Amino acid sequence: MGYDISILALPSGFADPEYVPQVEGAPEYFRVSTAGMNLVAQAMLDAGVIDENCPDPAFDELWPFEGLTPERHGEIVVHSSGARMMSPGGPVSFDPPTQQERDAAKRLDEAMDRLLCTCSPIEGRVPLFKFCSSDGWIVTPEECKAIHAGLSRSTEKGKGLRALWTMWKGKSKEEAALIRQWTIFNRVAASCGGYRVS
Repeated sequence: MGYDISILALPSGFADPEYVPQVEGAPEYFRVSTAGMNLVAQAMLDAGVIDENCPDPAFDELWPFEGLTPERHGEIVVHSSGARMMSPGGPVSFDPPTQQERDAAKRLDEAMDRLLCTCSPIEGRVPLFKFCSSDGWIVTPEECKAIHAGLSRSTEKGKGLRALWTMWKGKSKEEAALIRQWTIFNRVAASCGGYRVS
Protein backbone atom coordinates (compact mmCIF):
# COMPACT_ATOMS: atom_id res chain seq x y z
CA MET A 1 0.00 0.00 0.00
CA GLY A 2 0.96 3.59 -0.37
CA TYR A 3 0.17 6.85 -2.07
CA ASP A 4 0.40 7.84 -5.73
CA ILE A 5 0.81 11.60 -5.96
CA SER A 6 0.59 13.43 -9.28
CA ILE A 7 1.33 17.07 -10.06
CA LEU A 8 -1.73 18.46 -11.84
CA ALA A 9 -0.20 20.73 -14.49
CA LEU A 10 3.50 19.99 -15.00
CA PRO A 11 4.56 21.58 -18.30
CA SER A 12 6.24 19.32 -20.83
CA GLY A 13 9.98 19.68 -20.83
CA PHE A 14 9.96 20.81 -17.19
CA ALA A 15 13.42 20.94 -15.62
CA ASP A 16 14.61 21.92 -12.16
CA PRO A 17 18.22 21.34 -11.05
CA GLU A 18 17.21 20.20 -7.55
CA TYR A 19 14.24 18.07 -8.54
CA VAL A 20 15.08 14.49 -9.43
CA PRO A 21 11.92 12.59 -10.42
CA GLN A 22 11.42 9.21 -8.77
CA VAL A 23 10.38 7.72 -12.11
CA GLU A 24 12.32 8.59 -15.23
CA GLY A 25 9.98 9.96 -17.86
CA ALA A 26 7.25 10.75 -15.31
CA PRO A 27 8.39 13.91 -13.50
CA GLU A 28 4.84 14.62 -12.33
CA TYR A 29 4.71 11.40 -10.29
CA PHE A 30 5.73 10.87 -6.65
CA ARG A 31 5.18 7.55 -4.87
CA VAL A 32 5.38 7.16 -1.12
CA SER A 33 4.67 4.14 1.07
CA THR A 34 2.27 4.32 4.00
CA ALA A 35 5.24 4.49 6.38
CA GLY A 36 6.81 7.18 4.19
CA MET A 37 3.61 9.23 4.26
CA ASN A 38 3.53 8.94 8.03
CA LEU A 39 7.10 10.24 8.08
CA VAL A 40 6.46 13.26 5.84
CA ALA A 41 3.16 14.01 7.62
CA GLN A 42 5.03 14.07 10.94
CA ALA A 43 7.70 16.32 9.42
CA MET A 44 4.98 18.70 8.17
CA LEU A 45 3.31 18.61 11.59
CA ASP A 46 6.65 19.38 13.27
CA ALA A 47 7.13 22.26 10.79
CA GLY A 48 3.76 23.74 11.81
CA VAL A 49 2.02 23.46 8.44
CA ILE A 50 -0.60 20.84 9.30
CA ASP A 51 -4.10 21.55 10.65
CA GLU A 52 -5.03 18.48 12.66
CA ASN A 53 -8.49 19.82 13.53
CA CYS A 54 -9.85 20.76 10.10
CA PRO A 55 -13.00 18.66 9.65
CA ASP A 56 -13.28 16.31 6.67
CA PRO A 57 -15.67 17.53 3.97
CA ALA A 58 -19.16 16.03 4.03
CA PHE A 59 -19.23 13.89 0.87
CA ASP A 60 -22.41 12.13 2.03
CA GLU A 61 -24.30 15.39 1.57
CA LEU A 62 -23.78 15.12 -2.22
CA TRP A 63 -26.00 12.05 -2.55
CA PRO A 64 -28.29 11.62 -4.32
CA PHE A 65 -26.91 14.06 -6.87
CA GLU A 66 -29.42 15.10 -9.53
CA GLY A 67 -30.92 11.63 -9.33
CA LEU A 68 -27.58 9.77 -9.45
CA THR A 69 -26.77 7.20 -6.77
CA PRO A 70 -23.15 6.30 -5.95
CA GLU A 71 -23.66 2.98 -7.75
CA ARG A 72 -25.00 4.59 -10.93
CA HIS A 73 -22.22 7.18 -10.88
CA GLY A 74 -19.71 4.30 -10.71
CA GLU A 75 -21.35 2.66 -13.72
CA ILE A 76 -21.15 5.92 -15.69
CA VAL A 77 -17.47 6.34 -14.80
CA VAL A 78 -16.73 2.77 -15.92
CA HIS A 79 -18.75 3.22 -19.13
CA SER A 80 -16.99 6.52 -19.92
CA SER A 81 -13.55 4.94 -19.46
CA GLY A 82 -14.34 2.05 -21.78
CA ALA A 83 -13.55 -0.43 -19.01
CA ARG A 84 -15.78 -3.32 -17.95
CA MET A 85 -17.14 -4.02 -14.49
CA MET A 86 -16.44 -7.54 -13.31
CA SER A 87 -18.01 -9.73 -10.65
CA PRO A 88 -17.18 -13.30 -9.59
CA GLY A 89 -19.72 -14.45 -12.19
CA GLY A 90 -18.13 -12.49 -15.05
CA PRO A 91 -18.76 -9.10 -16.67
CA VAL A 92 -21.52 -6.95 -15.19
CA SER A 93 -23.88 -5.34 -17.64
CA PHE A 94 -25.78 -2.11 -17.07
CA ASP A 95 -27.68 0.39 -19.14
CA PRO A 96 -25.52 2.89 -21.02
CA PRO A 97 -25.85 6.38 -19.52
CA THR A 98 -28.16 8.92 -21.06
CA GLN A 99 -26.79 12.35 -22.04
CA GLN A 100 -28.60 13.78 -19.00
CA GLU A 101 -26.81 11.26 -16.73
CA ARG A 102 -23.42 12.00 -18.33
CA ASP A 103 -23.96 15.73 -17.79
CA ALA A 104 -25.02 15.13 -14.16
CA ALA A 105 -21.97 12.89 -13.60
CA LYS A 106 -19.69 15.64 -14.92
CA ARG A 107 -21.26 18.19 -12.55
CA LEU A 108 -20.93 15.68 -9.70
CA ASP A 109 -17.23 15.15 -10.46
CA GLU A 110 -16.74 18.93 -10.37
CA ALA A 111 -18.58 19.14 -7.02
CA MET A 112 -16.45 16.30 -5.63
CA ASP A 113 -13.25 18.04 -6.77
CA ARG A 114 -14.35 21.20 -4.94
CA LEU A 115 -14.69 19.11 -1.76
CA LEU A 116 -11.35 17.37 -2.42
CA CYS A 117 -9.75 20.85 -2.53
CA THR A 118 -11.09 21.76 0.94
CA CYS A 119 -8.53 23.99 2.65
CA SER A 120 -7.87 24.76 6.28
CA PRO A 121 -9.44 27.94 7.65
CA ILE A 122 -6.01 28.64 9.19
CA GLU A 123 -3.76 30.44 6.72
CA GLY A 124 -0.54 28.58 5.97
CA ARG A 125 -1.89 25.23 7.17
CA VAL A 126 -2.97 22.13 5.26
CA PRO A 127 -5.67 19.73 6.52
CA LEU A 128 -4.15 16.53 7.89
CA PHE A 129 -6.89 14.45 6.22
CA LYS A 130 -5.33 15.13 2.80
CA PHE A 131 -2.42 12.88 3.83
CA CYS A 132 -4.37 10.16 5.64
CA SER A 133 -6.07 8.43 2.70
CA SER A 134 -5.60 7.96 -1.02
CA ASP A 135 -9.04 9.32 -1.91
CA GLY A 136 -7.88 11.79 -4.55
CA TRP A 137 -7.34 14.80 -2.26
CA ILE A 138 -6.17 17.90 -4.09
CA VAL A 139 -3.35 19.86 -2.48
CA THR A 140 -3.55 23.38 -3.89
CA PRO A 141 -0.58 25.47 -5.08
CA GLU A 142 -0.96 27.70 -1.99
CA GLU A 143 -0.82 24.63 0.27
CA CYS A 144 2.27 23.37 -1.59
CA LYS A 145 3.93 26.75 -0.98
CA ALA A 146 3.10 26.51 2.73
CA ILE A 147 4.51 22.97 2.96
CA HIS A 148 7.69 23.94 1.14
CA ALA A 149 8.15 27.09 3.23
CA GLY A 150 7.50 25.29 6.50
CA LEU A 151 9.85 22.39 5.79
CA SER A 152 12.50 24.77 4.46
CA ARG A 153 12.23 26.97 7.58
CA SER A 154 12.66 23.87 9.72
CA THR A 155 16.07 23.23 8.20
CA GLU A 156 17.38 26.80 7.74
CA LYS A 157 19.82 26.45 10.63
CA GLY A 158 21.77 23.80 8.73
CA LYS A 159 22.30 22.64 5.21
CA GLY A 160 20.76 19.84 3.19
CA LEU A 161 20.39 16.25 4.33
CA ARG A 162 22.64 16.67 7.37
CA ALA A 163 20.34 19.39 8.73
CA LEU A 164 17.28 17.26 8.08
CA TRP A 165 18.89 14.30 9.77
CA THR A 166 19.75 16.43 12.81
CA MET A 167 16.32 18.08 12.83
CA TRP A 168 14.47 14.77 13.02
CA LYS A 169 16.80 12.88 15.34
CA GLY A 170 16.68 9.15 14.98
CA LYS A 171 15.74 9.30 11.31
CA SER A 172 17.91 7.43 8.86
CA LYS A 173 19.64 9.17 5.98
CA GLU A 174 17.04 7.57 3.68
CA GLU A 175 14.20 9.06 5.72
CA ALA A 176 15.89 12.47 5.72
CA ALA A 177 16.33 12.14 1.94
CA LEU A 178 12.60 11.41 1.56
CA ILE A 179 11.71 14.53 3.53
CA ARG A 180 14.12 16.54 1.36
CA GLN A 181 12.54 15.08 -1.83
CA TRP A 182 9.09 15.91 -0.46
CA THR A 183 10.16 19.50 0.27
CA ILE A 184 11.44 19.98 -3.29
CA PHE A 185 8.42 18.18 -4.80
CA ASN A 186 6.12 20.66 -3.04
CA ARG A 187 8.14 23.62 -4.34
CA VAL A 188 7.78 22.29 -7.88
CA ALA A 189 4.08 21.48 -7.45
CA ALA A 190 3.40 24.99 -6.10
CA SER A 191 4.16 26.42 -9.53
CA CYS A 192 2.43 23.61 -11.45
CA GLY A 193 -1.17 23.51 -10.20
CA GLY A 194 -0.68 21.51 -6.99
CA TYR A 195 -1.16 17.74 -6.84
CA ARG A 196 -3.63 14.93 -6.27
CA VAL A 197 -3.10 12.33 -3.53
CA SER A 198 -4.46 8.95 -4.71
